Amino acid sequence: MIFVYSRAISEFWKVFGNVNDAIKAINAVKSKLSHEVFIIGDFGLDPQLAYILADIFDGLHTYNPIGFTTRGIKYSSIYETVSNELHKKGKLWAATVVPGHDNYLVSGTNRLIEPRRDGGYYLDSWDIALSSNPDWVLITSWNEWYENTQIEPSDCYGTTYLYLTRQQVRRFKGL
Repeated sequence: MIFVYSRAISEFWKVFGNVNDAIKAINAVKSKLSHEVFIIGDFGLDPQLAYILADIFDGLHTYNPIGFTTRGIKYSSIYETVSNELHKKGKLWAATVVPGHDNYLVSGTNRLIEPRRDGGYYLDSWDIALSSNPDWVLITSWNEWYENTQIEPSDCYGTTYLYLTRQQVRRFKGL
């Protein structure tokens, strides 16, 4: 399993230039490996890019949907559209959930804030993810304390996010 994040994808285009060359290059690498490789691309905050990347990668996700909500974009329709497009092509859709975000410790002037709302944002992001018919659900993140996206036990949140995660994973699995 290889995840290719949006920063790498911008470099990707500089090297390959077009979709067909990218597909050929990835297939050439895969054919030389002694084991199967599954590659998931990150369409970042550009849903139009998802249509192009769907032809290149085995599946797609977006690493952090906070960028949509802080811009006032309802990403539920983006998730649904991307999911439908990928499933039509027999590709995997990995919807991302996040508990909130506040990168004040590292951001300088580019502070990105989405309040956790006592677990409300996390539960909302699970609702959006699950309504998009995902094959997988990815969580950003377990322990990125500097962005306040951690869900591991902490003094501030206790084990709340472990409990919420267990609850939502059961929902995802239909348990």
